[in-house]
Amino acid sequence: MEDYTNILSKPSYYIIAKDGFAYQMRPFIYDANFQASEETTKAMTWISFPNLLPTFFVKEVLFSLASMVGKHLQLDLATINKTCLSCAGVKV
Repeated sequence: MEDYTNILSKPSYYIIAKDGFAYQMRPFIYDANFQASEETTKAMTWISFPNLLPTFFVKEVLFSLASMVGKHLQLDLATINKTCLSCAGVKV
């Protein structure tokens, strides 16, 4: 899951082929209506939930809150480790 979110978090990257040319690669989440000629409207971002009570620092609760914006992908490390209880972060 971590590899999945890391790859999709980058807008684009380059792959060097055996012929020496660099080819741009852009990851997309599968969509049945995908059109190669159109620009994608999907993007990943971090959502912050400031001033939450410590009882809300549960993965299921934070993912439920983040689902209002999009598909949840992961929690930030400070939220997982509970080292910064002033703000929770979720990548969607």
